[in-house]
Amino acid sequence: MTRYWVFTPWLPYTVDADEMVANCKFLNGQEVFAAGLSAGEFRSTPFPMAQLKMTMPGFDLDCFDWDGQTIVSEKFRLAAGLASDEIEYFDIDASETASWAQEKKYKIMSIPVNAALADVSLRFGGAPSTSAVVSAMMAGKIAVKSSVSIPFELFHDTVLRGYRFCTDEFALRLLRAGCTGMRFLDPDFIGRPRPMRYRTLRGVEEAGDWDPVAKILHSKLVESIPDAISN
Repeated sequence: MTRYWVFTPWLPYTVDADEMVANCKFLNGQEVFAAGLSAGEFRSTPFPMAQLKMTMPGFDLDCFDWDGQTIVSEKFRLAAGLASDEIEYFDIDASETASWAQEKKYKIMSIPVNAALADVSLRFGGAPSTSAVVSAMMAGKIAVKSSVSIPFELFHDTVLRGYRFCTDEFALRLLRAGCTGMRFLDPDFIGRPRPMRYRTLRGVEEAGDWDPVAKILHSKLVESIPDAISN
């Protein structure tokens, strides 16, 4: 049975959010925002080339969200290995970006496909279907269907449109490639009030506390998955 994770761009604790805000922006942000990208839909009209200015020293994430857009590197795209009928990438003008960030060859990523994975019949607190997203956030978990055939490796859920899911195989390709800036959350443990658990090469780990002195995020292995590092 295929196992699915919640794909989430994730800013590492080692990246200062305030410094990033001060050093990253779309120079034509209003134009990009006005053009819009609809989740779960293929783009039918031209999308303006976003003009990214990134001057944060040493910034090298392979995936991050900015001003409503998900930005991914060439390394991410190659590791993802998705076909044009299940993903869209839009060019970025990085001429105003620092050289180290230009080397990432960033593009905007849009996921134009949907699938019914979340089991909204198992809503928490008896919330109506229109409140499925809020219900999931309050419960800290998402119920998924136990038997379902989905032809995509990365997709939006048809009901929980705020969530993107991926297969275990997809997650492992990115993890093995050493891509940074994303987490693959266990749908049963997406965060408060439940602990957050996520896929790593070791298996499934549970997030602990950030150690500001050692500058590491403590975690513990809660599920070992055999052959997780095999190629």
